[in-house]
Amino acid sequence: MDDNEEQVEELLPTTVKWIGFSISAVISLAILIYIIGYAFQCFERAPKDMGLSNLLLFSLACSVFFGIPWGKLGLSLKKFGPIEFERVLEGQSQEHASDLSAIEDKLAELESKIISTNGVSNGSLNTDQDDMTKKVLKFMERYRRWSFSPKKMETWSDKNNESEYIIFKEKPELLRRTLRKLVAKGDLDTRVSKKGNTLYVFNN
Repeated sequence: MDDNEEQVEELLPTTVKWIGFSISAVISLAILIYIIGYAFQCFERAPKDMGLSNLLLFSLACSVFFGIPWGKLGLSLKKFGPIEFERVLEGQSQEHASDLSAIEDKLAELESKIISTNGVSNGSLNTDQDDMTKKVLKFMERYRRWSFSPKKMETWSDKNNESEYIIFKEKPELLRRTLRKLVAKGDLDTRVSKKGNTLYVFNN
């Protein structure tokens, strides 16, 4: 899945980790060789006078930092530090979805009153909304392991030969409105992609 955000994400890129670990390991090894050489009187200046003791501790700490698989421990760059930025972004995304859903409900209520005033039935509008809600819930529960952008849901029927979800492509605005409604109701949750886009996932 292109938009899957459930995969393990490391704290640092692999290349950065490898370079950092290699440099700190080489420095640690060089200091240890100097200390051993001093013990055998190969060098005149004491390691302590050169500040090598503190440097050794620092380089060893760096080796440990770069060597630990932080992703497997549930830490990523977005979560590093006193503030878990990923959770903050996801919380804001959910709040925005709820706010938009409330506004859309008010607009739908006004639209319904206008239609009723003009003597036109609004049954088809409700039918479309109900149908979309059922399809979205069925889809998100079926693929609950992944998170989806509205765009990916729109193209799903074309790429996966599942014609029952063609409604996503035919009515993209209704799809987005329904996703926000379901987030507001608590049936769906939101995630933030690496590009900063909102993704939707089934709320287990």
